[in-house]
Amino acid sequence: MNNKITLFSFLLFTSLWSGLKMNAQFTQQFDGVVGSYERTLAVSNFSDGTVALQALIDDVAAQATGGTIKLSGNIKLSNIYLKSNVHIDFAKGTVIKGDLISTKAAIFEIGNTATPIQNVKLFCSQSDRTKPNDDITEKFVFDIAEFGMNGKVRAIMLSNVTNFWLSDIYIKDALTQFNGITMNPLIVQTSTDNTVHQGLRDYQILGSPSKGDVRNIYGKDQHYGYGLIQIQAARDVNFVKLSGNGGVILRMESGSGIQFVGTDNEQTLGTIKGIKASDISQTNGFAAVMMSPHGRVNGDVYMENVKATSSAFAVVMATGFFDSELKDTNGDLVDPIKFKKGRFTGPIIIKNVDAVFGLNAYGRLSQEYNYVEKSVQAQYPWATRTVSPEADNVRIIPSAATIGHLSLPSKGATPDIVEGEYVAQIDGPITSSGFQPCISSYYKNTLYENDNKNVDCSILSVEDNMKTNEAYLLYPNPSNNNVTIQHPLNSKIAVYDYLGRMVKSMGLVNTNASSLDVSSFPEGIYIIQIISEKGLIESKSLIVKKK
Repeated sequence: MNNKITLFSFLLFTSLWSGLKMNAQFTQQFDGVVGSYERTLAVSNFSDGTVALQALIDDVAAQATGGTIKLSGNIKLSNIYLKSNVHIDFAKGTVIKGDLISTKAAIFEIGNTATPIQNVKLFCSQSDRTKPNDDITEKFVFDIAEFGMNGKVRAIMLSNVTNFWLSDIYIKDALTQFNGITMNPLIVQTSTDNTVHQGLRDYQILGSPSKGDVRNIYGKDQHYGYGLIQIQAARDVNFVKLSGNGGVILRMESGSGIQFVGTDNEQTLGTIKGIKASDISQTNGFAAVMMSPHGRVNGDVYMENVKATSSAFAVVMATGFFDSELKDTNGDLVDPIKFKKGRFTGPIIIKNVDAVFGLNAYGRLSQEYNYVEKSVQAQYPWATRTVSPEADNVRIIPSAATIGHLSLPSKGATPDIVEGEYVAQIDGPITSSGFQPCISSYYKNTLYENDNKNVDCSILSVEDNMKTNEAYLLYPNPSNNNVTIQHPLNSKIAVYDYLGRMVKSMGLVNTNASSLDVSSFPEGIYIIQIISEKGLIESKSLIVKKK
């Protein structure tokens, strides 16, 4: 692979984000209020504040109407247990680190008891939520980067909790092996014989997260197999303005411990349903939104305004399947009656989804890479850089499509209400830019289960291929004055420096050529990006050299 081309393309495409606005106004789920009782805690130099904060939480929870804790500074915390009617207001710039030795499941655990936790809130009242979501100065920070690629830690884990609010959070990750925030069912094993296979034991679900709002959260450098937020089970939760790079931003994947509970058991507490998601964006990862039911029969999901830049997909919907832990030594399912392949019963409504082609997506050789257009595979073969510490076949790949509707057997298929299959109502618009024309036009931006065998531009007619063969020229090059850019009518032009920062842009140009004055540009290499009205991207390298 040409590393220079890959680098410039990475810098170019990761800078694109036009900013879709939320159309649907979601009714706020959280309606909790607390009394005027207030306590404060300020910690510096990352001193351990676990004991002090837990004491304040206990104190506030003991009040008849609860109250608020004001938290600020640089603090180390491990295994904080939030209680009902406690709100924590973090000052902007507060940084929280976990203890590398004592932190177990999560830094904050919410609802890990048989009695449900209610009316809890983690937020920053000082945050200006109109600012860009990656503005770390407007958030409080969970810094879990020092746990590293083999770290198993979460910032927040929610279980048996109802009426909750999380907002204004920046999670600094470093490919740790759990999601920044998880929503899990609280499960207890009622069987007494632990020599029996796990899949044959009896379990009871005591509760799972419900009636919540999760807003304005950013995740940095997330693991391919995890990401910002994972839902194992949750009901009636809004997710608004979530973003980050790497992994998956919103992962509706009901595996892990919930897989051992029979599919027909605990269908209320052990499922994902009533999920609304809007303004979800991601760069350089697997997908902005993922649906993977494993062995659960989940319910309805509504999503809109989803954006992915240089990711394998913007939205991906996987089939239901049996986890390996549910099979015996012969590879057979331990109980075909108790377990079924999962699905989403719906309705699943998807609208306003966009993807920008790039070369720094995450994917697996045997799976996602198969959906990359064949000529793109030839130009940018399987990368050597591993992005998953426990799975060597996870590598950097080119983008595949806007939507990967992989929960159906083939394009245009109708589900027969069988195990593992489900269908989404795609209301559109579903758009893309920079992809090969055969993907954006022939496949209408959506790939299906069997399309990995057919994603090949050669299926287009000669006439179709000729229509897409636009002329793009850039001259003189190198230059220190005026540069002429030849392009199709109604193109947009943007200029990026070697760090991927936009230095100049032009709106729709109604001629076939544009003049670019580079006399004020410092010496160096620049990328000229041209987006035609068809949404196709062409990029050219320009050298600015002073005499």
